[in-house]
Amino acid sequence: MSIDDDIIQADMGLLFSELHGLGYRVKNTRYDAQVFGNYQIVFVGRRAFVIVRDRGQYMVQADKDALVKAGLWCAFNSISELHPKLIKWLTV
Repeated sequence: MSIDDDIIQADMGLLFSELHGLGYRVKNTRYDAQVFGNYQIVFVGRRAFVIVRDRGQYMVQADKDALVKAGLWCAFNSISELHPKLIKWLTV
């Protein structure tokens, strides 16, 4: 794991561990310390999705219709806001 991956994992906190426990694996990551600490992390498992942090807000990228239905087609101001909705979507 790289320093950038450590930074992303620390930012995601318990959500990262919970996703791992649900069988999701990281396919790849991208981190840019020069641009607000933005990152994206691609997860694969029962569903494939991307978590993006852009200027301190968090978004999920996946099938738009599924995200709209799950209340995930928006930007969240914190991981703690995103966490419960994302886990609910992934476990139904």
